[in-house]
Amino acid sequence: MSIGDPEQLRAIGVGGLFAEVHRVTNGLTLGENRRQVDAAERDALQTWRDGDRRGALRALATAGHVHATDSPAQAHEQMLTAWADARAGIEDPHERIERVLLLAGRNLDVDRLNAGARVHARAGGELVGADVEYGPGVFLACGDVVRVRANDYRSRRGEGPDVLNGYRAVVTEQDPERGARIAWRTTGPDGPVVAHAWMSREAIAAGELTHGYAMTIAAAQGLTSDVACVYAAGADAYTIYPGITRARERTHTWLPLDALEDDTTRIRLGPVADRAERLERAVTAYADLVERDRPDTVVSHELQEPAEPVPAPAPAAPDRLRRARETLERVKATLGVDQVLEEMRARPHGTIPTGRLIPDAQKAEARAARTEQAAADRVLAADVELLQAQGGEGPRVRKLLAQRERFVPAAQQQALADWHRERGDAYAAQAADARSHAFDLTRQQGLGRIALWRAGTSRAELQTAIDAARDRAETAQQAAAVERREQYTAEQEVRRLRPSYANPLTELTEMDRDWATLHGDAHRADVEHAERVVDRDGKRARADAR
Repeated sequence: MSIGDPEQLRAIGVGGLFAEVHRVTNGLTLGENRRQVDAAERDALQTWRDGDRRGALRALATAGHVHATDSPAQAHEQMLTAWADARAGIEDPHERIERVLLLAGRNLDVDRLNAGARVHARAGGELVGADVEYGPGVFLACGDVVRVRANDYRSRRGEGPDVLNGYRAVVTEQDPERGARIAWRTTGPDGPVVAHAWMSREAIAAGELTHGYAMTIAAAQGLTSDVACVYAAGADAYTIYPGITRARERTHTWLPLDALEDDTTRIRLGPVADRAERLERAVTAYADLVERDRPDTVVSHELQEPAEPVPAPAPAAPDRLRRARETLERVKATLGVDQVLEEMRARPHGTIPTGRLIPDAQKAEARAARTEQAAADRVLAADVELLQAQGGEGPRVRKLLAQRERFVPAAQQQALADWHRERGDAYAAQAADARSHAFDLTRQQGLGRIALWRAGTSRAELQTAIDAARDRAETAQQAAAVERREQYTAEQEVRRLRPSYANPLTELTEMDRDWATLHGDAHRADVEHAERVVDRDGKRARADAR
């Protein structure tokens, strides 16, 4: 028995078979949504399943479930604030994991959200003690939410419960030798139980345990929560749908306008006037993207209906020899045999036997037909080229558009690199401020007890404040390191896309600034060239016809 949903994540391989098998076998369909308690969400999701994705997004936006920002960074910040608010009143860490989801379509966005979530967790007192480094950029603290990324079937070796890929757990203990001890909720014979296991330093350094505050939508498929905060940029129609259907009570989706709206539309519409316009434009841009997504198709055609039979070809026309003989008989009946023979001998080919004359005539007719067809093809091609040029699809305009399309991905990566550099600088500044504050507090510890009393503090309070400042510095430094790595990755991608040292963002900006002139010149040159070709080929065709 197979159970599935063709509206959700598509098959990994080539072609998805589930929907086609369901159609062929006339499988059963669930028709009632019992997960979402909000009527507006249920109606919008049904609209989506009925094929109106744009209408569904507009309905969710009207109901307050879609939020638009200018940039991805703003979207991440708002998501993290909403996520922190949703879990603020939940004391049990395992309840927090299960009841509130933080989702994105791409690993890159998940990493950014995880880094920001740790800042919230540290500020909220969920993380206890200093971070422990297990590898380059891999830091954990007690209280961290983590996700297992590899299967370890320990029960087969008699070494405790299995630790399986996808488990989301909490770090409860750390040891310099043993690594990190994690706890996760699972189902026991009598209901939910909490299981524990140690993850070695080597396994953590190898990536078998990562931060798990945020996760990809693909990893969350099959989960149910109370609240879900979803980042939509980078998610196609078959990824975002399972994202916006995970939560029972409410789902909030964020759309960053800068990441969704193309440059041409942005230039045409100009700056955003207010919040309502930002939301309208973001929903429109995202709807334009997801409406283009198409479902999986079946690679094999054996399940399809057979094609209509091809009719048999019509019988060939009477051969030329028979028609020539019939014509000759009619002429003989009119003129007489002697006159026919005399006129035949007087013609250039009159003495050539019929067996040779007819093939020669066939060849001459074929040459004439080819000449006429070639002339007609040239005229038609010239007409098509003129129509394309007039419609803005001539070769010079296409070359200009292709040149701009080559700039766009590199410019986007350059903008991403600049964004990561700014965030890295900001985090580095936060780390420096926190270290400076810790240093100032450390100097105060050298004061006497009376001086500290007069300052309204004590050595114990100072030590607590110093530890907190150092923790802030360490967390900010880690976030800065993440941003530096992302900046480097984006810059490497820029170099791959545009090997020249010119800034692609500057090149694209200059091209967009002069676009009207560049496009107009290319369009005019295409039309003038096409008109010359039409005139030339028309004259040739008339000459060939003569």
